[in-house]
Amino acid sequence: CAQPLPDPLNRSKLNGKSTRFNPISIAGAHIRDAGVNEAEELGYTLAIAESAHRRKARKDNGEDVVVGENYFRNDNEVNDFGDIFQLDSQATKKIITKLEAVRDQRNNAEVRRTLRKLADCAATEDENLMPYLVDCCHAYATVGEIVTSLKEQWGEFREPIGF
Repeated sequence: CAQPLPDPLNRSKLNGKSTRFNPISIAGAHIRDAGVNEAEELGYTLAIAESAHRRKARKDNGEDVVVGENYFRNDNEVNDFGDIFQLDSQATKKIITKLEAVRDQRNNAEVRRTLRKLADCAATEDENLMPYLVDCCHAYATVGEIVTSLKEQWGEFREPIGF
């Protein structure tokens, strides 16, 4: 297989490939060769997210032309992005009231026992966590309590910054 020629015109038909830095193709090659975990540790997922953000910004401000999206649209087309979430303070108050009622009515000793068993299982990593998670849910442990229990054992993932 012949090596691609240098591309002084960037994406000329002679070469067929761009010589511009493309973090998505580099990350894809690294994922294929070394796996997702190593690619994530090296920050490739962050590079992909930043590249996607820059590309969307270029499209939004008109630097990149996308026919049918930001240029050459039919006059009768409408941007329908679906329903936009609006925070309802009354709904939030209702949810908090329900949560407080559940906490008042549940057996807190049972919640602590199931969370302790979950934490013990997570510490050993020898067993399937699912039965312990189900037990916590049956005891009405909150998702926050379950997550806190697991964070105490495993810590919290921090996205690596930079390369």
